[in-house]
Amino acid sequence: MHTETTLPAMVAFIKRRLVKTADMGSQSFPALAETPERFNDTSWFWTDDNAKAAELLAEPAQYDADPGYADAAIDFVLRMSEGAVIQRRCGPPELRVLSDDPRAFRVETAFFIIEGDLSLGVVRHSLRFNDGRTVTAAQHTGNMVSVRQGRGLMRREATVDVETNIDTFGVEATPDRVELWHSSRIALPANRWRRQAAKPLGHVRYTYTVGRDWPAVTVRVALQLDPGVAVDACTLTTALDQLGSVPPLVYRSLGVRAGGVDRGWARAAGYGDHARQQSRVAQARAAVRDAARRGQCRARRACGI
Repeated sequence: MHTETTLPAMVAFIKRRLVKTADMGSQSFPALAETPERFNDTSWFWTDDNAKAAELLAEPAQYDADPGYADAAIDFVLRMSEGAVIQRRCGPPELRVLSDDPRAFRVETAFFIIEGDLSLGVVRHSLRFNDGRTVTAAQHTGNMVSVRQGRGLMRREATVDVETNIDTFGVEATPDRVELWHSSRIALPANRWRRQAAKPLGHVRYTYTVGRDWPAVTVRVALQLDPGVAVDACTLTTALDQLGSVPPLVYRSLGVRAGGVDRGWARAAGYGDHARQQSRVAQARAAVRDAARRGQCRARRACGI
């Protein structure tokens, strides 16, 4: 490679084709794009690309001739490194509903793919890449609801599998957000020894919100009791399942944060042992317990991968 001829051509290509305006909503600034034109419905600006270009453009001959491009690349890297973690890439806010079929929905944002089957209570959360690395990073499913009613000999309780009791589900979309939801009927089971019939209690609804300008999936859970029904305690879960069965992603531990409080770290079962644990390898449950004598019991979690 003849540096005297190729280097000027490389620099000219970078300046002419790759320097774009990174529009981040409230901020706009020059940066080097991943590709000269929008590709695969993406417009990404990578930190490492800009760092490599900054090194080239900071060569004395290049910098003295036109310092603005090198300064812009360096400024972008610094913008992406303001916190404790260097952000790998940025892009404009985007939200596209590719399929609104609740049984086979697919939603894309700038960096994520959210798809699944709401009739089964499955919401898969994937990272987007353009080089074949796209893979399911988390699967929202495996939930349960536990309720207790009465005390002493009158005490009744039940633990209900959310996914097997789904009776309604749907997709609701606006230009700025998409809500994916499913609702399950819950009831106290019959007890023939006490001659107690099954007793309906209400519905529990799971809502997954995907925002155009929010880099996470927000999960909200609400227990809506039927009129005249009261319970003494309830436990709602928001679960991540199959964390150990989607190589090459491997989770050693999971941070749990519920109600604005860090709940510590939990080891992800199945690490390094995919063959023996194919089903329900791990569940990271951010459980919110609440006394719900009347009204609603709610849980909320945001999952940003």
